[in-house]
Amino acid sequence: MIKVVDLHKSFGRQKVLKGINLEIRPGEITAIIGRSGSGKTVLIKHIVGLLKPDKGHIFIDGIDITQADAKTLKQIRKRFGMLFQEAALFDSMTVGENIAFPLREHTKLSEKEIKRIVREKLELVGLPGTENKMPSELSGGMKKRVGLARAIVLEPEIVIYDEPTTGLDPISSASIYELILEMERHLNITSIIISHDVPTIFAVANRVAVLSKGRIVMCDEAEKVLRSDDPEIKNFLTAQMQKFHTKLSQLWF
Repeated sequence: MIKVVDLHKSFGRQKVLKGINLEIRPGEITAIIGRSGSGKTVLIKHIVGLLKPDKGHIFIDGIDITQADAKTLKQIRKRFGMLFQEAALFDSMTVGENIAFPLREHTKLSEKEIKRIVREKLELVGLPGTENKMPSELSGGMKKRVGLARAIVLEPEIVIYDEPTTGLDPISSASIYELILEMERHLNITSIIISHDVPTIFAVANRVAVLSKGRIVMCDEAEKVLRSDDPEIKNFLTAQMQKFHTKLSQLWF
């Protein structure tokens, strides 16, 4: 579905992406992991067409979006849904209004139909009957669920999750990943997850890409990445495992 070929990007003298090659397969969950500053967010911005590379290509179902005109790019972007790191809800809108926003902006559906779809998506993410709540009344985990409901309200083919469990405890994080699995099973969505959340990410991803210093150093089945002998990958995974266990012990004790 998505193929990234020899992607390069610099900001001034800072080289961020240094020849990225990556394939995202349809119907799978692909996780992109790596240290802060490794280029994960910059890569995602290229995939959705928000940034132009200095060199390289990105193909979505054979269409090179780096060469696409504005009209084609707009159509391709409609195929994406996005769950932002902090959920990015509009504080002045109710839960229902937040989810309805893309429908009102991009469709000509009646208000009755919009309300039906909003109810349907809230049930799907486990928050039925919360349409009239304000974001300030929600917990961090609930905000993420509302953000996910908004991300899928236009029924996209591809959903990108940008650090979906940032700020959540391990139990809440696990529930978000279970929800991502539900999305894949019931909606046949292709998922791309940017995350530091090891080991949980390995329980849900079909494939894991490790991004380091602007390059993909490994992209393979999750189990193979977890068993990698590469010192850089092993050190990163070990550090993230230690952080996970520290969070867990703080929660329990």
